[in-house]
Amino acid sequence: MKSEHIIYILFLCGILWMIIRLSIGRVGGKFEKVPLTEIGEASTGQVVKVKGSAVFVGETIKAPFTGRKCVYYVAQVHHWRGRWGRSSFRLIPKSIWVQESSVEIMGSVVIYAAGHYALLDTVKVRSDIHKDESYVVGTMHSKSPAMIRFIKENHINPNDFLGIEKSLRWSEGIIENGEECVMMGVGTWKTPEECGLKIDAEKILVITDIPGDYAYISDRV
Repeated sequence: MKSEHIIYILFLCGILWMIIRLSIGRVGGKFEKVPLTEIGEASTGQVVKVKGSAVFVGETIKAPFTGRKCVYYVAQVHHWRGRWGRSSFRLIPKSIWVQESSVEIMGSVVIYAAGHYALLDTVKVRSDIHKDESYVVGTMHSKSPAMIRFIKENHINPNDFLGIEKSLRWSEGIIENGEECVMMGVGTWKTPEECGLKIDAEKILVITDIPGDYAYISDRV
């Protein structure tokens, strides 16, 4: 291989690495800039970051691949793209996992800590959820009914241009009951009735998106 080709490949890999790092670090960087506040000490109208354990007190949902009960999930499908080349000793893949689809669904995300509750109540959310389930499915491994349903609902083509089944990587991350997580956004105190929740509490801290920005949630605590 010519040296200019090697430089070009390294350049593309560098750009890809930067994009991945930026997409991962975007949420983490936002969290680092705001100090942690106890839920009960948060002030209305202020940007706050609070931590607690998720509780099932409102709408719950099911993760698409595993069927696990949760209040938030991230489901992603990638396919293996590229070609094979030869090094001095062996064949090596000159390819990457390319994202086919990424879906995030939220139920009633409520956390509890030290006698107080907080509710994430906005559709403008950026998340950093640990992917705790991952599978690679291709010609040698059949897809589950849940995976087939996900393919149809998200209009994913499971075959390449030759009609050969792609090698697909499925990953899923959720927030389940009792899982510790962090939320950040603008806090407002409301009653459970205003939030449509049946909770034995006088008030709930409602987290909404930051003006001109998003609300943030992560289970990497």
